[in-house]
Amino acid sequence: MGLVVLPFGASAPWSPDGELHADLRERVATAPEASAAVELTPDCHVVTLDRWKDGGGTWRLELGSEQALTMSHGDFCLDAFVADGELLTERGSWPRLGFRRFRAGTQVSIIAKSPTTVWLKARRLPVWRRRPLQVDGGAFGVSPLSGLDLCELSPAPDARVVLLRFPPGSSIGWHEHEQGEELVVVQGTLHDDQGVYRTGTWVRQPAGSGHEVRSPEGCLLYSHSGHLGPPS
Repeated sequence: MGLVVLPFGASAPWSPDGELHADLRERVATAPEASAAVELTPDCHVVTLDRWKDGGGTWRLELGSEQALTMSHGDFCLDAFVADGELLTERGSWPRLGFRRFRAGTQVSIIAKSPTTVWLKARRLPVWRRRPLQVDGGAFGVSPLSGLDLCELSPAPDARVVLLRFPPGSSIGWHEHEQGEELVVVQGTLHDDQGVYRTGTWVRQPAGSGHEVRSPEGCLLYSHSGHLGPPS
């Protein structure tokens, strides 16, 4: 059993079916206007970005103010990131740029305090990576590799999750993603030799791929890396 979402006011729980972009050797870039949303209630919409053969995948939740829901995710760990808005949980406020990692089998209950966008990733992790995490992404330092502002949300090399802030006019030269990367443009615009990615765009770089990136206007990225397998 994978992701299950039950919004308050829905007639039945929702869970994804089938596969989408399941070949992890495939590079994918999906802009928000190109993604088809499923309406669960008038104030709860879900978009599937990819769904893997084992049932894991990536989703975007769009919640209206005061929409409540519960989520479960079977034997998958669930990473969740608030890109915009604010949530309430049983443990208190979950602010914008807040990241949570939930153990497999956990049921999560949330209420949107305002219109809120939540990015979800369900995947299997080794036992030693499954401990819950809670990080509110306000503590930025300087990346020793790129010189950009960096906030570590999960530092494990095979399950690394970061926020990366590009000041206007900044860039990162050619680099390879040996184990792949998925990123979301949280704010601003990112450019590389294959396109321009605006706020809300999701990009999956397969293992062994590389690119040079720049941001003339500045941007904030949410990035998962180290989890898409070795180069083929």
